[in-house]
Amino acid sequence: MNAIKLSAAELAPLLIDRIQQQPYCQRILHGRGKKYAGYEYVNIEWYPPFLFVQNFNDTLSDDLNHALKIVFEEVSSIDAVLIQSREWPDFVTQSLFSRKEVELPLIYKAPLSEDLHCEIKFGTNLNTGTFLDMRVG
Repeated sequence: MNAIKLSAAELAPLLIDRIQQQPYCQRILHGRGKKYAGYEYVNIEWYPPFLFVQNFNDTLSDDLNHALKIVFEEVSSIDAVLIQSREWPDFVTQSLFSRKEVELPLIYKAPLSEDLHCEIKFGTNLNTGTFLDMRVG
């Protein structure tokens, strides 16, 4: 499989479209799946109203940072873009962009479907406890 190369200008609309597809939690970019060249070091998940970026690299690329800024500015339903830097053995979660102050750790009920919610904890654990890339569909 050949990886798709996307600039920030191309990545932002893709992320926006996926966020707007459904009102429930979902993985919107599985960079570690190697489908998108240059984004192999991140996973991006939508936990309405939080966009959660798992960064497995030293820093975010300028392209990704720019794309996330565009998405945040275009999608008013995003309260915050949270970045989890996951350099082994440590991890740090912080707010990259937010409409109001976000205090971490953050615990809330995330909508997995209309009838199912899951308690998500940002900033306390390495994993959220949900595996959104395993959803059928």
